Amino acid sequence: MKTINHICAIFIKQIKDSLKNRLVLVVFFMFPILALVFKEIVSEVELDFILPSFMTMNTVMVPIIFMSSIVSEEKEKKTLRMLIMSNVKAWEYLIGVGFCVFLLALISNCVFLFIIPFNAKEIVTFIVSSIIGIILSLLIGSILAILSKNQMSVGPITAPVSMIIGLLPMFSAMNSELEKIAKGIYSYYVRQMFVTWELENSVNSWLILLINFLVLSLVFAIFYRIKGLNNE
Repeated sequence: MKTINHICAIFIKQIKDSLKNRLVLVVFFMFPILALVFKEIVSEVELDFILPSFMTMNTVMVPIIFMSSIVSEEKEKKTLRMLIMSNVKAWEYLIGVGFCVFLLALISNCVFLFIIPFNAKEIVTFIVSSIIGIILSLLIGSILAILSKNQMSVGPITAPVSMIIGLLPMFSAMNSELEKIAKGIYSYYVRQMFVTWELENSVNSWLILLINFLVLSLVFAIFYRIKGLNNE
């Protein structure tokens, strides 16, 4: 019960902090707004290519950036140390923040549902794809947060990592050599589901997604054990 209370307290605190920060809200809804603008200025054929890319970037890049920056900011302000000294475990803090970022990212993604019409099957595919992408991205964001000492040090790592993972699927659609590389990364399959509006029916695709999850979970567990979260 105490653990649940800690997680809920962290979650509520982070939600309040996020809603007070206008920059956070702008970034969370940047890609849906861009999609709305592009819908008015490009053809339907072009939109069919652009929209899945915006959805993928929103699903992948935003959780990575915010998960890592939120934790790094708490380290810099010494808030994290105070929480841990107050008997809040580091993993409780991560889960609380993770739930906050997950919820905001999912709400942000759901804005796309109001930009173009979806049927029930496509909505299910969209939500499942979003959940898969956000969870895996949160793992990457958590790893980067552990590796960083403060908010300034996490930026130079987070930006290129999130851009590569978020943009590679789009560029792979135009280059067969890049596609070979992209097929080993979860974001490729997230975009494919946004393109086809069908859940992956290939065993290999789900196997690669599972491998991505297991590898990221293992890397997170290793760094968490070695460095901990409050590694100032």
